[in-house]
Amino acid sequence: IQKALHTILCADSTTDHRTFYYGYLIKRDQGDINDAALRLMKAIELLPSFFLTRTAGDFMYECGIFRSSILYYKNAISQKENDVDTLYLLALSLFQSGDEIEAIKILQKLS
Repeated sequence: IQKALHTILCADSTTDHRTFYYGYLIKRDQGDINDAALRLMKAIELLPSFFLTRTAGDFMYECGIFRSSILYYKNAISQKENDVDTLYLLALSLFQSGDEIEAIKILQKLS
């Protein structure tokens, strides 16, 4: 926590993705889902990395927002095409959103 606090205090709060990512973690843990999502989206806007987009996919999936999780997982996969875990989670999101056929296609590729 001390390291995170130090980073937040030293970082430029308007341009450093870490400030928004740490804010996301805090708001998520406090149960403020909407603010957490906004902070995570801002972090991705500043640094659209595999880690952040995959994290957003996981967060949206956990919140039951499967259409959004699909978009974030697809974005993550575009950066790291052969990430088996992300492909599997994309398939789960597709299944949960009612697109069972696409989910099955991905799962067949993974087997």
